[in-house]
Amino acid sequence: MRDEPLSNCERDFILSALNENVRLDGRKCDEFRDLKVVVGAEFGTSLVMAGNTKVSAQVSCNIVEPKSTRGNMGVVEVHVDMSPMGSPTHEDGRLGPKGIELTRVLELLCRDCGAVDLEALCLTAYKKVWQIRVDVHILQADGALIDCASVAAITALAHFRRPDVTV
Repeated sequence: MRDEPLSNCERDFILSALNENVRLDGRKCDEFRDLKVVVGAEFGTSLVMAGNTKVSAQVSCNIVEPKSTRGNMGVVEVHVDMSPMGSPTHEDGRLGPKGIELTRVLELLCRDCGAVDLEALCLTAYKKVWQIRVDVHILQADGALIDCASVAAITALAHFRRPDVTV
């Protein structure tokens, strides 16, 4: 998919910003966005803001039967929802390429990179395991989306407490 071509004024502005070592939003090239992390009153909720980008995350859990190939490991699912108000290019009900990429990155982070110990989610091998669901809501997308969503998901996971159960 190709973006719309730049006007001459936009092109000149971008080239001027590059020559002056300044980003389009006025920050220097080595300057980070301000990052604000807020954990919710309920366990497993977070809100992260980086510049004008806002992402919330919420973690929940259920007891389910494990996959037959991984009977002693729990399950982590990541769901991303992009608000139509958060980005003018987003269509309601569809993730689009950015949303799909973000979901894959967050799944890799939460499930495959060891952010969650999947074996610790096992209650009874091959019978019952915890299923952790991470819901990430993009409230406003204005750059640094993967960074902001990653911090929101990891913060919500770190703040989450699963219920105590007896087997």
